[in-house]
Amino acid sequence: MSRLKASLAVSLFLHVALLYNFLHNSPPKITLPTKHDEQPTHGSTLEIVPPDDLTMPSAKPVEVKKKGYYGIGVYQDPFPSTVVCDGKFYNGWRVDIVVEGYPASLAGIAFGDIIIEVDGHIVKDIDEVRGFDESLVTITVCRSGIRRIVTMKRQFIRER
Repeated sequence: MSRLKASLAVSLFLHVALLYNFLHNSPPKITLPTKHDEQPTHGSTLEIVPPDDLTMPSAKPVEVKKKGYYGIGVYQDPFPSTVVCDGKFYNGWRVDIVVEGYPASLAGIAFGDIIIEVDGHIVKDIDEVRGFDESLVTITVCRSGIRRIVTMKRQFIRER
């Protein structure tokens, strides 16, 4: 147990010395024990010197991760809808809200459109329009019985 305490003490001491060195840009002298049972007062000396390119980081505001997802900016009716589009029946999700300024509104998606396909696959869940960081998504919507295919880039949507 005493070896563990000694190595933890040395590790803590080294971290504090490195932090001091980083903040004050002057290498402190660190005295380390030569044997495990020795006290760090009469040990060997180690000098920590920073590399030449070490600079103090600029003060940046801390970025707080906001809750959200990458999507197209639509909110849908909670229940699936059945629609006839180009003479065929499709199950899909009716768009209830299109958020202005997001990919769906910029692509012309409107209230009442039925999303029937995402990336060429029949939509089983509206969350399929969500995806990875700014990835492309191709959706097929039905408006007034006519199919329309739209490709857009997902954008970060902050949850409300």
